[in-house]
Amino acid sequence: MNTKESWQYGYFEMRAKLPVKAGCWSAFWMLPKDGSAYVRDASMDGGELDILEHVPGEDENAIHFSAHSYYTTGEAVGEGDYVDYIHPASGAHYSYTSYGTVADPTAWHIYSMLWTETEIRAFIDGEQYYYAPNPYPGTVDLPHWGFEQEFYIKLNLAVGGDWGGTPANDFSAETFEIDYVRVYQQ
Repeated sequence: MNTKESWQYGYFEMRAKLPVKAGCWSAFWMLPKDGSAYVRDASMDGGELDILEHVPGEDENAIHFSAHSYYTTGEAVGEGDYVDYIHPASGAHYSYTSYGTVADPTAWHIYSMLWTETEIRAFIDGEQYYYAPNPYPGTVDLPHWGFEQEFYIKLNLAVGGDWGGTPANDFSAETFEIDYVRVYQQ
């Protein structure tokens, strides 16, 4: 499911119960409204914000977050390499991805992201587990971050695929139960 509405910056949250059968791949994510969804695009406009990716066949309790942009790809730094986001003041390095954990993914949890001009933070039930700074806040003469544009929300449950893996032979159905999705803006 995709939203027709799009946003640039805000606080995004979803309350959900996740499926735990191997082969499932739940996602609450965002893609650019007008820019490329392909982060390796030579325009450097590509971006993807994965607020939640859950792949129970890999680790039933892990919740993954990623802020993919051209800046972190092999095209930007050399094939096969990935770089970190670098804090513009301190020089500290921050990964484009991280994961948190939940004891029981089939219980209700709130998965959220704070996205501003200067940073991105991810939370599970209010506890922060991801942070990345905009390495170029307010700078127009340097490559941009990829997140200075409007994004729309996507919700999906994939079965199988590269990361989801192969479902069991007796797989018949699974449910990704969503109570709500909310967007707040300052």
